[in-house]
Amino acid sequence: MSGCADDNNEFFLLRPEWPLPEGVRSVITLRSAWTGPQRQLKLNDHEPRCPAGQDADAVSRPLSQSYGKGLKQSSRQRRVLARQLGSDISVQWLNQVHGAKVVEASFDDAQPDADASYSRAENLACAVMTADCLPVLIAVRDGSAVAAAHAGWRGLAAGVIGATVQALKVEPAMLSVYLGPAICARHFEVGSEVLSAFLEKPWIKTLARAGRLDRVFHPSRSRPGHYQGDLYALARLELQDLGVREIYGGEFCSYGQPRWFYSHRRGQDVGRTASLIWIAPA
Repeated sequence: MSGCADDNNEFFLLRPEWPLPEGVRSVITLRSAWTGPQRQLKLNDHEPRCPAGQDADAVSRPLSQSYGKGLKQSSRQRRVLARQLGSDISVQWLNQVHGAKVVEASFDDAQPDADASYSRAENLACAVMTADCLPVLIAVRDGSAVAAAHAGWRGLAAGVIGATVQALKVEPAMLSVYLGPAICARHFEVGSEVLSAFLEKPWIKTLARAGRLDRVFHPSRSRPGHYQGDLYALARLELQDLGVREIYGGEFCSYGQPRWFYSHRRGQDVGRTASLIWIAPA
């Protein structure tokens, strides 16, 4: 994609439909984003192609290990997005590592190694970036705190959702959760090692004893020993097991809706969808 965006361009934003507490805001960026010559949203810190002298594996490094031009464009686009949300809003970006570490968001420019953040401060947005993994947005129902978690299958298996709920230090029944755009089960074929990573989870054991494991891992019709993994169902089951009652979203597919979302499995680009949540001033 040639050309670059100037600082007057804005993003197309999806505003999730869920009953947010008064004063809490959430948005998700869409792929067809720029109104200027750069027509797609690339918020990650990678170059679209391998730099000269590097192999393909170099592009899959953590997001903070980037190459100059891509990082500058990414940083500029992040500033544009933050300004579009509101002139006083700061965004906590993360160097996502597919784990379960949760950090408290801060107003400085640090980008910690973590896969979730929470905030109790006004105008401080929690953000995660995804391209098939599941973004989980969480709000305390009285509007006192918000959180965002990056939950791919590794993060789900590691317990990132439970760790994020615990970090908020409220009863899970006081939470409202939105499951943002992720790859759906139809397009997410996985091997037995992914199933094995979840078999010790109490809520998976309950399904297995009831003979209902196919609710989250549907046996593949074409490849023996493989399954269609359902990230949405896995997240819902864990949230319900934790005691969360209000769970929304889960209607999109990052792979199957290429006009709207990025997909690592689709392999067409290295952009990311950003999902953000914050507390607006009263």
